Amino acid sequence: MLTQIRNLTRGWVAGVIIGFLALALGIWGINDIFSGVGGDNVARVGSQAVSAQELSRDLDLALRQQQSQLQPGQAPISRNQAIEGGLHLQVLNAILNRRAMHAYAEKLGAIPAPAQIADAIREIPAAQNPITNTFDRETYNSFVRELGFTPAQYEAEIRGELAANMVLSALTAGARAPSSYGALALAFETERRVVALAEVPAARVQPIPDPTETQLDELYNRMSAQFAVPEYRALTLVAARADDFVDRVQVPEADIRAEFDAAAARLAQPEKRTFAQVTAPNEAAANDAARRLAAGETAEAAARAVGGQAVAFTSQARAEIPDPQIAEAVFTMQSGAAPRVVRGRLAPFAAVRLDAIIPAITPTLETERETIRARLAQDRAAELMNEAVRTYENARDEGRSVADAASAAGLAVTQIPAVDAQGLGPDGAAPEALIDQGEVVETAFQTPEGDASDFIAGADGADYIVEVTGVTPATTRPLEAVRDTVLQVWRGQETARRLRDLAQRIATAVDGGQSFETAARAQGARILETDREIDRRMASQIPAQNLGLELFGARVGEVVSGVRLDGNALILGQVQEVRRTDPAQEPQALAAAREAFQQQLGLSIAEAVQADALRAANARTNQAALDRLFPRTAAAPEDGE
Repeated sequence: MLTQIRNLTRGWVAGVIIGFLALALGIWGINDIFSGVGGDNVARVGSQAVSAQELSRDLDLALRQQQSQLQPGQAPISRNQAIEGGLHLQVLNAILNRRAMHAYAEKLGAIPAPAQIADAIREIPAAQNPITNTFDRETYNSFVRELGFTPAQYEAEIRGELAANMVLSALTAGARAPSSYGALALAFETERRVVALAEVPAARVQPIPDPTETQLDELYNRMSAQFAVPEYRALTLVAARADDFVDRVQVPEADIRAEFDAAAARLAQPEKRTFAQVTAPNEAAANDAARRLAAGETAEAAARAVGGQAVAFTSQARAEIPDPQIAEAVFTMQSGAAPRVVRGRLAPFAAVRLDAIIPAITPTLETERETIRARLAQDRAAELMNEAVRTYENARDEGRSVADAASAAGLAVTQIPAVDAQGLGPDGAAPEALIDQGEVVETAFQTPEGDASDFIAGADGADYIVEVTGVTPATTRPLEAVRDTVLQVWRGQETARRLRDLAQRIATAVDGGQSFETAARAQGARILETDREIDRRMASQIPAQNLGLELFGARVGEVVSGVRLDGNALILGQVQEVRRTDPAQEPQALAAAREAFQQQLGLSIAEAVQADALRAANARTNQAALDRLFPRTAAAPEDGE
């Protein structure tokens, strides 16, 4: 059944289906699709790059969502904790899947009408006037600005979500599971079995004699794929990266001062404030809300009590607050001041509570010197790198080898003795220079021996030339090199065969009329349990290969078996009774099972579409940029590990 053979918690699949709703709420998945391509891009989907700024913004939105859902007493997750736990990688995965689906929908010609986009925007709660509950352009612009977007960028994202949902809706709308599947699903989910279990130690069928040479050869030939040694290639890798030239650059103080003078106004940041606002229909309600805020109630709780609406403003400059009366009140309040009631311009009355003051930033040459110096040095380093590339190409035209030409030009040269088509060396580890460089490795295995590629873009933002200096053909390790391994497999297989024969003798005795307990003990087994009722989950926890599945596929009285996971025993089971729920007696459960099965069918179709979209988009991540821009202080496990 679908619910048993699929993992139903794959968040990005469900996320695409409900993506537009989350987007409309303004709490997840917003990113700037117009960002250019640069060295700090963390991924690429088709022809579109995903910048570090986009990922950072989406991560901040995810943390804001998490904070809005905290229960009393729960501490929020910090940005560093989120990165340590790999949340930024989950957010990046959501971005890649969303981008891929948008491209997929566009390719299929799913183009939402302007009226659809407008209707969707009008339904965004944060874009509505809290008093009239109707769309308000000024409120909408403020909401979009708070997220860090222009209306055009935000609307482009909505257009993509609408198009993706059009495709998914069209593909899943006609999918209907037969009504009888609900009864089957209910019976499947609720079935229990009463079983008896016994165990026979492997020592009962040992010792195992050594195989003949003929038997060993036959097993070796069957296992030959496991002993295959792939083709290895020796490479000369030339890297052109601006960072390698930074130390050669001297930036004059006059250039730093001129750059600061030109950028000082842009670098300055006004004072900002974080505050909570609760709108109210009248002054008395606003006073009540202010008292509640002062007493420690959340803005949401105070808003519910007075029939208003709570709005959180984070790090807002005075000019960014849409209501000038509210802005005046907030920016005249002192830190720690009591909540204040304000007669607003957009709402008759509101209670505001000041939560934080972020001081203005006035840049100085001293505070900005190193940042400016680094930026100017990076620009000059890029120029030096381009000059080095030209020097390399001229040297190659003169007939010099790849390594000599690169060394003469000052480009980094790495010799890699052996690497296979998966980018791994003979020790099973990737050479450091090729970690996450799949395109470079692929190019190396498309280049003839003795030839060199043109410059190709690496995953870390550098450009690479790869020369194939040697090829070691694929081969298979001889039997003598793996004899001990083959012998170990032989003994394990022979032990399992003998245990299965023993299990068959017990099953035959039971078929002949003996009780399971009597037949098992006669073969040296010990009884583990009798009359035990189990469901499918409990059956899956029995530590024997496939025994849980066998028990739920056997008829009453049948004996089934499986080798214990450590290989040191055989576990046998007999089905004594099958117990099922009568669907006629559980109408609500039956209806729920039908609905759940229908939803899983839709999710299965959506998942297949998503997988195809992501595969077609050729999504790639830049692990080097991720590690540099989102550093993790300790190795944290990834999802699924």
